Amino acid sequence: MTGHLIVVGSGLMQQPVYREARDMGIPTLGLDRDPNSVARRLADSWLECDISDEAACVAALRRWGGTYRGVLTVGTDFSTTVAHIAEEFGLWSHSYQAALAAKDKALMRQRLAQAGIPVPRFKVLDSEHRDFRGIDFPAVVKPVDNMGARGVRRVDTASDLEQAVQGALAHSRQGRAIVEDYIEGPEFSLDALITPKGFYRRGLADRDIHFPPYFVEMGHSFPTHAASRVQNELWDCLESSARALGLEWGAVKGDLKWHKGRPVVGEVAARLSGGFMSGWTFPLASGLSPVREAILLALGQEPKNPNYFLERSVVEGAIIGIPGTLMGWFGLNGGPVMREGEQIFFLRKTGDLTTFPRNNVEKLANVIVAQTDLEAARSRLKEYRRFLFPRLQAPHPQTEDWLSNPQQPAFRDGQDWYGILWRDRLEDIQRIEPDLWRKLPKNLRKKVMEALEAGGIPGALYRLDCLTQDLPKRGF
Repeated sequence: MTGHLIVVGSGLMQQPVYREARDMGIPTLGLDRDPNSVARRLADSWLECDISDEAACVAALRRWGGTYRGVLTVGTDFSTTVAHIAEEFGLWSHSYQAALAAKDKALMRQRLAQAGIPVPRFKVLDSEHRDFRGIDFPAVVKPVDNMGARGVRRVDTASDLEQAVQGALAHSRQGRAIVEDYIEGPEFSLDALITPKGFYRRGLADRDIHFPPYFVEMGHSFPTHAASRVQNELWDCLESSARALGLEWGAVKGDLKWHKGRPVVGEVAARLSGGFMSGWTFPLASGLSPVREAILLALGQEPKNPNYFLERSVVEGAIIGIPGTLMGWFGLNGGPVMREGEQIFFLRKTGDLTTFPRNNVEKLANVIVAQTDLEAARSRLKEYRRFLFPRLQAPHPQTEDWLSNPQQPAFRDGQDWYGILWRDRLEDIQRIEPDLWRKLPKNLRKKVMEALEAGGIPGALYRLDCLTQDLPKRGF
C-alpha cells in the first residue's frame, strides 16, 4: 500500500514517530500549527494546521490531496483529531466516540464508574454551575480536557477551592472542570496496544510526583518497584478501562494509582504516553519500540506479542529552575561524560522566561540514563543534576520575588529538590566561583547561602552575579 502516514503533531514527543516511520520506509505527513516545531524537519511533507481543530485538519488534508495509509499521534492531547481524520478517510484507529470518552475526563469517569472500575468520586463544574456541596477534602481540581497536569491542583480547604476551580477552567477548552477525591498511593504510567483480539502490555513505570499542591512529575523509572501481583492488577484494570471506553484499535496510555490494595484509575488516553516514556525510556530498557508497533497498528496490522524482559534499568529526571530569564546552561568541571544510552533534552534556551514548575510543561530540561541496575541509574542521574544547571540573568524582579518569598524552598531536611546535600551544594558554589567566593565578606556570603536555601544552585548563582555587579561600588 502506498501513501503517507499522517502524524498529528511535530513537537519533541513526536520525533520518534517520524524516525521510526523513515526507518520503515513509510513517508510521513506532519500536521502542526507551529512552523518552527522541532520535528518538522523530520517529516517528509508538512502542513501548517491547528491540530486542536479537527475539521480544519480534515479540510487541509483534502486540499493537499495526497493518498493516506494511516494516522496517529504520540504524546499529544489530540487523539480525537486522529480519530476524526481516520473516520473521514477510512483509516485504522479508535472510534471517535471512544477517543472522546478517553479525552474528556468527566465522560471518562462516568463510563468507568458505570462499568464498576474504581475511579475517584467526582463532581463536574463550569463557570455557571459551582455547587461545592458534598466535596470532601483533600480534593483534586483539574480541567476536563487538558494534559501535562496543566491547571491541576490539590485543595485541602474550602477556602482554596474557588481559586483552584478558576485555574482549572482557565486551562479547559470546554470551560469545564472536575473536583474529585484525592487518592493516596504510588502512581504508575502504563503503555499498551489494543485490538478486538488482544491487549498487548508494554511499559509500566514508577512515577515520581512532587511539589504539592501541584502534581509535577520529576521523573519516571524502569523497572517498577511494584510486586508482580500488583503489576498484573494494574494491567488488568487498564485493559478493562480501555474496553469500557470502547477503545479497540490503537494505543492506550494509563495513569493509575495503587490505593488500599487495588488500582484506581487517574487517566486513560487513546495514545502512547509522552514524557519520554514510549519513545525513549521503555525502548532503552526493553529493546522494543511501542512507537513502531503503533505505526503498524495505524496501518491495520495486528501486533505481535514477543516475550521480552527489561534488559536495563532506565530513569528519566527533570531539571527545574526558579522564575527569571535564562542566561544559559552551564556544566561544572568534573561532571559526567555522556555515555551510550544517555541523553539531555534542553526545553528552554537563552533568553527564555523560566518559572518554578506547577505542571509538566514548565520544566527546563530532562535527562535520561540507563544502567545495569536501578540504584546505579539513579546515582548517575544525580550526577547530572549536580553538575548541570541553568544560570539566570541578574538582576531580575521575578527572581528577587522568589528569593524573598519562595513557594517551594529548595532545601528540606538538608537536601535539595534532587536529594543533593546542602554541604555538597555549598561546595559546588565555591568550585564554580572560587575567586569571587574568597573575596566575599561573611555578610555577603550569608546572602548567597540564603539564596541557595530559597532557590537552589540557580538562586545562589543569581545572587553571586548580582553581587559581582555591586562589588566595585563596595570597593572590592
